[in-house]
Amino acid sequence: MAKSKELYVRLGLKETATDNEIRGAYTTLINGLAPDSSDYLRLTEAYDILSNINYRAEYDVTGKIPKLKNSGNKQHTSKLSTETLITIRKALNTIFLIGTVITVILYILKMNGHSGVPFFAVGITALIVKIIEFILRLLF
Repeated sequence: MAKSKELYVRLGLKETATDNEIRGAYTTLINGLAPDSSDYLRLTEAYDILSNINYRAEYDVTGKIPKLKNSGNKQHTSKLSTETLITIRKALNTIFLIGTVITVILYILKMNGHSGVPFFAVGITALIVKIIEFILRLLF
């Protein structure tokens, strides 16, 4: 039986692709696709098979797409869409930037002799912003 190369073609890979190449191709191709789109599902199926050594070996030998044990489970989809995650990351980066700017301004004011700025305010401001950012990054 002739070997099928369909899954490799879906991901734009050669049959000799390494695990890192498979992961990289999959990540690049699904970026921006809706998790319920047919392209996303086809790419995820190809990735699920080619990234698992047993499924890949079966596919390479038989040329048939093996039945996945957890085919009903969308393990690569997130509750949040990719666009939502990008928006959250931008917001977190903005929080970090604002905290950095506030800290630098307070530090410069304190170093220039403005006694109205308590020195501990500089450290506490930076610490609070970093704690908030850390907690939000853990959540998302």
